[in-house]
Amino acid sequence: FVLLGQYDADSPLQAILPFALPVLDVYRSGRALGAAITTTGFASPAEIPGTVATVTLFHRLPLPGILVLALLVVGSLLLLARWRERVVPLLVLAWSGLIGMIALAFVADLYKPRYLAPFTPPLLALIGGTVTLFNIRPLKPPRQPHIPPSPFTGRGLGGGVALLALLILSTLAVLADLDRATRDDWTAAAQFVSAHERPGDTILVIPDWGAEAFRFHYRGDATVTGVFPQLSAEVDYAPILQSLVEGYEGVWLVRYQPEVSDADALAPAWFVERAATVTTVFPAGMQVIYYDFQPERAELPPDAHPLDAQFGDSLALRGVHLPVTRGSARDDRLHPPSQWVHVTLYWEALTPAPTAIPRVRLTDSIGQVYGAALETNNSVLARHPVSTWEPGTLWEIPYVLNVNPDAPPGVYTIEVMALDAATRDPLPASGADAGAAWAIAGSYRIE
Repeated sequence: FVLLGQYDADSPLQAILPFALPVLDVYRSGRALGAAITTTGFASPAEIPGTVATVTLFHRLPLPGILVLALLVVGSLLLLARWRERVVPLLVLAWSGLIGMIALAFVADLYKPRYLAPFTPPLLALIGGTVTLFNIRPLKPPRQPHIPPSPFTGRGLGGGVALLALLILSTLAVLADLDRATRDDWTAAAQFVSAHERPGDTILVIPDWGAEAFRFHYRGDATVTGVFPQLSAEVDYAPILQSLVEGYEGVWLVRYQPEVSDADALAPAWFVERAATVTTVFPAGMQVIYYDFQPERAELPPDAHPLDAQFGDSLALRGVHLPVTRGSARDDRLHPPSQWVHVTLYWEALTPAPTAIPRVRLTDSIGQVYGAALETNNSVLARHPVSTWEPGTLWEIPYVLNVNPDAPPGVYTIEVMALDAATRDPLPASGADAGAAWAIAGSYRIE
């Protein structure tokens, strides 16, 4: 909230509640920040407090929210009865955080677990204080040397059991929180773009307030630009997007919380009208799409490997770009359950309007197929069919090979053929990199 420029250290109210007024300002402005937990996810408002406490105190461990709320209420009453006015500040801090987040979730439809971070210490102190009640003896002068009770014997047994239960829950919560699918996976998004970006690319992040999180994890060379706090039909977004993509051959669009930041998918629709879709992946909490604005080439780009293969008198394979050459057969972060291998081939027509059909597959050493190209409606081949090609132009055609998730470890070849459009038979191949009816464009190691 400090980044929103709303913090004023000279204001007494801001000094006491540094998060309250920025939230109020954002709510009044109508600017939605998105919601990890909103009223739409609950059967009744009574479920919100316990869920808020569960997510905050025990990460994403699936505990009954009503039960957690009941325990917090009972613990608060017991502490109040035992310590009276001395525990009031703790209870005020703990419950003000809970009530504030309940209000945001129920009234403003706005809630993220991290918003409650400043109130986590008093909530933990509330739980810790409740546990200690099981071990506290009456405050009377001891008649004999005081021996602290063992937490697992006599009157300390209850406290020991409560402490052990809390330790077990906390351990399970930490383990549950290791699951990246339960939180925004900026790491996977940034690593994917870094591994697959090309010279001449740029990166746009919608909404603008998600760009800093992407930059933190990103290790590539492209420019990262945050754009639009929220995209809607009322925003004159077309000229802004046009100015941002001008001069770039490829654009990565990172859509964070797209159901809120771009609920009508206006940005993808704008890009689809102007560029081919190369690939789309889905890290938790976001969507990453790559668009190709310039599939026609005068020559091979510097990061492509030259190839020499011709298929009949129709097509010539001039080069390949293979950004990633090894990985698992399975994927659980970008597009479960299978891995995708990204391959870009550079084709040239040998005759005007050829009718051959390119085919790219992932095969093992005896020719068994373990991966085939995915077909999409807005691919380069869908927008520019082979039958429209003319000699003298290189076509940059990206393929995404969907790997069999049960493929055993080993080295697989990227097999390229060109099929006769009428018979679907492979055309004869020739050239330094060709076999009888195929060419090997590269290899991929499954680990």
